[in-house]
Parts: sequence; structure tokens; C-alpha cells
Amino acid sequence: SRMVMGGYHFLGERPFETVFLNGIVRDTKHQKMSKSKGNGIDPLEVIKRYGADALRYTVVAGSSVGTDVILDPADLDTSFGGGRNFANKIWNLGRFILSSLQDGPPAPLDPAKFELADRWILSRTEWVIAETTEAMERFRLNDAASAVYHFLWDDLADWYIEQAKPRLYGP
Repeated sequence: SRMVMGGYHFLGERPFETVFLNGIVRDTKHQKMSKSKGNGIDPLEVIKRYGADALRYTVVAGSSVGTDVILDPADLDTSFGGGRNFANKIWNLGRFILSSLQDGPPAPLDPAKFELADRWILSRTEWVIAETTEAMERFRLNDAASAVYHFLWDDLADWYIEQAKPRLYGP
């Protein structure tokens, strides 16, 4: 309410229309994390050990509507390892794709020459874009994160890229 009042006072208008309320970050005993209780997690330590993307992903993926985020201050690897692994998967996907473009950007694609796997991954891409967009519009950030996670990990990395390697490198 302070931000709204300040917006009206200093800007003469409502500063925003939408408010997103998220859950509280709690420890494994379901107590609110706080420095004074000594059960908090230093985000700078998490960033140093696992990266900022792992921290962001972990909090967003764990914040389903109406629930709190549960993290273990005694076991950061359990809490943030999944986010770190996902960030590493994205990094490795990017490296693979860029290494496949050694000669520069590819020639324009001819959809008539697409194989079944190509059409399938394009279909899955369209699906995940729609699913993620819908989840974001409904403020279901964890659902959006989950859709992107499963698309990148399961569909793109584990299936499609493995299907494409023989075409890139030969039999």
C-alpha cells in the first residue's frame, strides 16, 4: 500500500495494476527463514557456489501458488543442485548448438526437407511456448518453469539432439 500511496503522491497516478504475492521461504522445519533465527541462507553464498541462475530457478520452480518454498540451509546441494544442473544443461545445449554452426548461420531451412524428428521438435516448441505463455499470464511461474525444464531437458537435449547428431556428424 505504501508503494501505491507513493505512486499517487509523487507520480499523480497508480504505479501498477497487478500485484503478485508469493509464498514465504521456509526451512525444513517449516519455520520462516530469518537471520535472527539463524536458519537463513545467504544468497551470495548460493550464487558463489551454484550461480545466480540456479538460485532464481530454484525459487521460481518451487513457488507454486498457495505454497511456501522449502529450502534446507544445512544442505545447499539438495536445495540448489537441481537448479545448477538445469543451468548447466542449458549451457551445454548452447555450446552444442553453437559448435554445430562453425561455418556461420545455416542456410534458410526448407520445411519440405524436414524429417519426422524435425517436425516433432517444432511441434513441441510451439506447444511449450503456448504452455509457458499461458502459465505466465496466469502467474503460475512454477508451471512455466516446469514446462521449459521438461522441454529443454527431455525433448530437446535427451531426444532431439541425439536424433540430429548422425545428420550433423555422419553415421
